[in-house]
Amino acid sequence: MPAIRILFLGDVVGEPGRKAVIEQLPLLKQSEGLDFCIVNGENSAGGKGITPRIAIDLLRAGAAVITTGDHVWDQQEIVDYFPTEPRLLRPLNYPEGTPGGGSGGVSPGRWAYCHSVESKVTPVARKMKRKGELIPLVTMARPSNSSATS
Repeated sequence: MPAIRILFLGDVVGEPGRKAVIEQLPLLKQSEGLDFCIVNGENSAGGKGITPRIAIDLLRAGAAVITTGDHVWDQQEIVDYFPTEPRLLRPLNYPEGTPGGGSGGVSPGRWAYCHSVESKVTPVARKMKRKGELIPLVTMARPSNSSATS
């Protein structure tokens, strides 16, 4: 079985980042024979989250999945969009009940799967607002035996 060719595009920020991905990703997929493209889109709405329209544009450009992180909730409209688009991933290690899923992916003719995980080790106190209520997303603390710095 031939190797699968994967491209991961790190933080797409704002309109310049979106424009570059939308224009260049289809060309890269063709010229490099890419099978699976992962795009981190959590800052694609002007550096503050992602909107449904932006997610659709990135997927149409060739992203197999869009990963996100704690900034994904900066655009309120994304909350209700998560259940409708399984290729838009929020971190897998967010609490039960958080909209969306943390794993997904498929590529025509081949299988590939992506797990999105929030990797911060410092406490995260971000909250998501859904239908008028604030919901704490995740709190993760640095392990007591860790000497790593953030």
